[in-house]
Amino acid sequence: EGHQARLVSGFGVALGYMGSIVGMILVLPAVTGKLFGLAVPVFLTGGKEAAFIPTAILFFIFALPCFIWVKEKKYPSAKGKIDIKKAYREVWEGIRDTKKYPGVLRFLIADYFFEDAVATVILNIGIFSSVVIGFADTDLTLFLVVSTVSAMIGSYLIGHFAQRFNLKKGLMAIVTGWILVLIFFILTEDRILIYALGSVMGVLLGGLWTVSRPLLAEMVPRDELGRFFGLYSLSGRAAAVVGPVLWGVLVYLFNPARPLGKALSGQLGLSDAAAVKLPYRMAVVSLVLMMAAGLYIFRKVPSGK
Repeated sequence: EGHQARLVSGFGVALGYMGSIVGMILVLPAVTGKLFGLAVPVFLTGGKEAAFIPTAILFFIFALPCFIWVKEKKYPSAKGKIDIKKAYREVWEGIRDTKKYPGVLRFLIADYFFEDAVATVILNIGIFSSVVIGFADTDLTLFLVVSTVSAMIGSYLIGHFAQRFNLKKGLMAIVTGWILVLIFFILTEDRILIYALGSVMGVLLGGLWTVSRPLLAEMVPRDELGRFFGLYSLSGRAAAVVGPVLWGVLVYLFNPARPLGKALSGQLGLSDAAAVKLPYRMAVVSLVLMMAAGLYIFRKVPSGK
């Protein structure tokens, strides 16, 4: 059953990325007025902001089958007002109860660092590629498509092969891969290599989510899955806030117009063009450190099956 969960996890993540690809293709005419280089009647070149309305419409259309045909089991619903204090108390109790299951709290803390770095990459890779690599919008679109296709294929394959390898070792290998890829992003501006790194990053992105969820599921009892996956999701949401904020702070501090950025650029003897790119490279350095910190914490998580 545990091995089947690994396969299902990979298939689920892959299906999600396939949806991302289809969504980008369906929305593209509203943004560019074209699809695969061909003009699409009715649609004008609306720009990126034109993507929001068709996205909302597609979200509604694709949600309809779930609303119509998926039947949810009936559970007794809570009556009265929501007790906020009780909700926070239950979260704290859930954290405290991780002591019953060796390695779970350590896993959640490590995953916080992983998710922190990944969420920041997802939000800022476009800006980094534009400023540091010099990608135009068309280059960036191709980069994102390549990365997303790689994530879809990688998620399925990793989910398939995860039935044969130890999940802890697999996750450590994936995080190590993330660290190496981010270091290459700091050091290179070669466009071909960046596309290749984007493809590897896609595989690692899908792999991280494919492997981490079944690993947590194998560490806690079946009847506790809902509560611990709630903590897992809470950790991920918190990381999605902190990481981008840290990125913004570093970009601000190391801007060549700011004292810290000006001083560091001077010490390194950077040209004006290189000094502009420095804040973004320093921000990626912070992601490397986050991943490394998470990996250090994760190393003592029990190996499991």
